[in-house]
Amino acid sequence: MPDITNPEALAFSQDYLRPMAEMIRWFQASGNEMVAQWNGGVNTKFPNDTSAIIDSNGLTHPYTGANANTIIERVTALNAILNQPFFMDGVLPACVRPMRPSAGPQG
Repeated sequence: MPDITNPEALAFSQDYLRPMAEMIRWFQASGNEMVAQWNGGVNTKFPNDTSAIIDSNGLTHPYTGANANTIIERVTALNAILNQPFFMDGVLPACVRPMRPSAGPQG
C-alpha cells in the first residue's frame, strides 16, 4: 500500500488527527487522575446540591456542587470507554508531543 503524501491529507493529519489523538490521550490520563483524587476524598468537599463553588479571588464564574458531581459523572463515563482494553491502540501511535496532564492538551 502506498504512503499517504497528499498535502491536503498531511495538513488534516497535523491540524486535526494528531491534536485530537493527543487530547484523547490527555483526557484519559487526566480523567483517571481526577477520578482517583475524587474517590480519594475530595468528593466530600462537594455536596451534590446547589451550594455555590466560589473562587475567593472572584476570578471564575461560580457553579454548584451538583455541577461538580455531574462533571465527575461524565468524566467517569468517558474514561470507562477510554480505559477499555485495546481502545487506545489506534490513538497512541499518532501522539508525538510529550504529555503534561496538568497543562492540558495544549502540551
